[in-house]
Amino acid sequence: KETEGVILLGHVPLAPEIIASITRRDIPVVVIHGPIQQESFSYVGIEERKAMIQVIQSLVEHGHRQIAYITGPDDDIVNQERLRAYKLGLLCAKLSVNNELIVAAPDWEANGGYLGTKELLVSKLPTAIVTTNDQMAMGVYRALREQGLEIPNQVSVIGFDDIDLARDLDPPLSSVTVPLQAMGQWAVNVVHALGSGTIITPVRVQVPTTFTLRRSVGFYNHTTSSLSE
Repeated sequence: KETEGVILLGHVPLAPEIIASITRRDIPVVVIHGPIQQESFSYVGIEERKAMIQVIQSLVEHGHRQIAYITGPDDDIVNQERLRAYKLGLLCAKLSVNNELIVAAPDWEANGGYLGTKELLVSKLPTAIVTTNDQMAMGVYRALREQGLEIPNQVSVIGFDDIDLARDLDPPLSSVTVPLQAMGQWAVNVVHALGSGTIITPVRVQVPTTFTLRRSVGFYNHTTSSLSE
């Protein structure tokens, strides 16, 4: 049976010969939350910049100014966009970008967040740490506790994705919800529209996110240089 469309979730590199076959046969391709390898591919993602601006704004409203970011490997395009969104969030909050508060973790897992935090704490003690995803935030929790630092009394933590484990952490993790189900439905709709000719050019869809504030974020008091829930 002829393939009606292809949906790629995340970073799925395609070999040049596969891309050539898809292009030659005019098969609709929709990428969900990953790098676009061809101009002819459609894309469904999230409002990265709006989400990160909301995260930074919430931290600033809680008194934070020294906001660190644990990012993922440098070679990931989506990760690069999220890093740009973090920097834009700081600038929108009238805060300067301090590269010493940005650490690239070796991987996307809890161990990456752990190692990234250990590297960060060698020279800096931020009042808040934002991570690229919730798994990395779990590693941040472990690294902070090994240093005797309490969450959120001394350092606040915010993740990204809002997986089920986020709310089960102690304290529950503040996080940005990435609506994968809605993104998947959008991707299916776009494939059908492209296949039926309703849409004749690639489209770019950005799905809104939701930021959930939980007990991993505390208020920072500049007068006493301390944090409180």
